[in-house]
Amino acid sequence: MPPVKAYYWKSKLPNFGDDLNEWLWDALDPAFPLVATDVVFLGVGTILRAGLPQGRTRIVFSSGAGYDTLPEDVRSPAWHIHALRGPLTVRALGLDDDAAARAGGGIITGDGALLLQTLPEFRLPRGDRTVFVPHWASGSRLYERACAQAGIDHVSPTDACKAVIRRIVTARLVLAESMHAAIIADAFRVPWVPVFTSGEINTFKWLDWALSVDAPFRPLHIVNPALDSRVREILLGLQGKRYATAGGRDAATADAEMVLRRTMDRYARPPSRLRGRLQHLARRIGDDVVMPRLQALADSPAMADARRRAVDHVAAALAQAARMPGFLSPDTSLRRTTERLQQGFAEMMRQMKAQAA
Repeated sequence: MPPVKAYYWKSKLPNFGDDLNEWLWDALDPAFPLVATDVVFLGVGTILRAGLPQGRTRIVFSSGAGYDTLPEDVRSPAWHIHALRGPLTVRALGLDDDAAARAGGGIITGDGALLLQTLPEFRLPRGDRTVFVPHWASGSRLYERACAQAGIDHVSPTDACKAVIRRIVTARLVLAESMHAAIIADAFRVPWVPVFTSGEINTFKWLDWALSVDAPFRPLHIVNPALDSRVREILLGLQGKRYATAGGRDAATADAEMVLRRTMDRYARPPSRLRGRLQHLARRIGDDVVMPRLQALADSPAMADARRRAVDHVAAALAQAARMPGFLSPDTSLRRTTERLQQGFAEMMRQMKAQAA
């Protein structure tokens, strides 16, 4: 029997938060990859968008929205939604008024990476190190230098997936620009601090997850003064890749409403054909031409003084973050969300096995 086609985002570089889809579901139930035909499985990630792979059935477990135009047919019989990442995704898809879901206690919300805590291989002793896990696209060598100067361990999200997870679950404190670094830290009760260095960080998806476990969301913004970083922020605007929305969540639904409204406004006004082409051109020129040359310039001897000042600035900001106590979702909320995800996964597998029989 052909295996399920698991769909997840594949970036230019490896990214542990997406790549865990390659093995997590099989680790939770070894029957997973062989229990259905002509099925597209949508797991962890911000992947609910138009233009998804075709399949007779689309099975969704803990996926989220937040980047592109949403799929329009999620109420059709082809979609089997067992869980979504958070309540903002539920509302963005227009499923918050779904009578069947309400009758069953609501659509299950939570990120599937929470289920890592059920796997014995990651039940490891806590260490005494603070780690910084940047967003996969924030791969500047400056952060490695700043971490070394601040006495913080730099953990690249492009390293081997399980190795990154082990560094997170054995840390004392996790400074997380990568959302899945925070999710996994929270699951294993390692305090975390959201650290944002770029407008590319997506407030919608962070808040979506935070609401699912009642976690606080007060990101610490660090401005990288290096030339290549400043130019990259300008390019992100030209490329249509600025997803940060001002405001955080501190038991204030107004912030969530604002983030949802602005995200839905972006969905409602997709770029025109001309604007889309210009954004595509800006991405190609920026990523393939401008940024490599700027990176080489930033690393050149002529920029040594500016580079040293930028490292000093970022190192001081990271050291400040490392002195914070960190955040955790309430134990009861995490336990409730994890149990509901376990129940949802078990029911999904039961249905898939019944259909394959």
